[in-house]
Amino acid sequence: MEERLSTIFQIGGDMAFENVTSENVFEGAIVYRQKIDDKFYVYKVNKKSMYVGQEDYKTIMNRWENRQKGFTWKSFMERHGGQMTKFDTWVISKEEASRKEAFEKINQTRKMQKPPMSKQGEKQVALLYKTYQKGKGNYKFVNEIGNDRIIVVLFTDDEWSFLNINGSRFLYDLRENIYIPYKKEVHKPEGSEILWPKREYEKSENEEKQAV
Repeated sequence: MEERLSTIFQIGGDMAFENVTSENVFEGAIVYRQKIDDKFYVYKVNKKSMYVGQEDYKTIMNRWENRQKGFTWKSFMERHGGQMTKFDTWVISKEEASRKEAFEKINQTRKMQKPPMSKQGEKQVALLYKTYQKGKGNYKFVNEIGNDRIIVVLFTDDEWSFLNINGSRFLYDLRENIYIPYKKEVHKPEGSEILWPKREYEKSENEEKQAV
């Protein structure tokens, strides 16, 4: 862009945008350069720069976690089309920026948790979820993956699953890759249907709707 963009401006209809800064950008955010359809995902944020690319954040992070030995972050980015860039030629929607706190909580939870099943187990559950989405085929059977014994009890259309992993039960968020230990008194009180957790950004959206 020839000129530095104003702090808030309109582009592509009613969408409000603002300049990217260290205060409003976060890992997993969607940012734009010059054109509304020139969409990039943020992979890493530094004080004055960030790494971005056009493959979605979750795919890149899965590849990074399963990378071959010897790859540095810089060489990994070069191989997968990521680029380091300064903030000053990028914009982020005001709506996206408002989700920073929620997404950072999710990222922090994901990094702090100790997954109860292996990456291979997660891939198998993802494949079984595709079977569920198609509405054809059985997915409720015992899966012996390495040292893990995994049984899918239930899937939802919103990418949640109820799993039995090595005898322990979990609510597993396939979208965000987060595990929540299942507690009957919390998630299924008095024999009711399962009360599925709300994702952090869904909580924010509900609060905004209630405030209107």
